[in-house]
Amino acid sequence: MGIVYKAEDIKFKRTVALKFLSPELTRDPEAKARFIREDQAGSTPGHPGICDIQGRLISTLVDENMVPGNYTVNFNAATRAAGIYFYRIKMGTFTATGKMILSR
Repeated sequence: MGIVYKAEDIKFKRTVALKFLSPELTRDPEAKARFIREDQAGSTPGHPGICDIQGRLISTLVDENMVPGNYTVNFNAATRAAGIYFYRIKMGTFTATGKMILSR
């Protein structure tokens, strides 16, 4: 649907995805609406785990307070459709949102 570039957020020192709608699709109202929905799903505050492209929570990764440290959490995507998913991690006042692409 669009063109995605890998970039670095120099303020937060993290890798991000920049997505641009191709010029011919900017004239298509349906394509623009989908593009906006996808963006909003990735930036909607409040989801504590993994959400689908429509912003629906599909999995809670961790639902407990944890002491500071390094952790690994597994997400079993065996029953999930291929597509774009977003995850949110909260640590105190810090929140990070990322995008995962599941392909089969």
